[in-house]
Amino acid sequence: MLCGSETWPTKREKESALSTADRRMVREISGMKLSDKVGCIKMRERLGLEDTMAVLQRNRLQWYGYDVL
Repeated sequence: MLCGSETWPTKREKESALSTADRRMVREISGMKLSDKVGCIKMRERLGLEDTMAVLQRNRLQWYGYDVL
């Protein structure tokens, strides 16, 4: 989903849309529904996934030459 994200010019609206799409995908992968009232953070922990915005920022920093782990 974030292929080539190092060079994306993003605005808050696009980041919000990306986060919304990511949350939907995480819910689909985990098999949870909104009615289950399980937060995205807990679902990510169960699946071993990182936050999309954190990965996006890390990709950008690595593109600019920073060593980020």
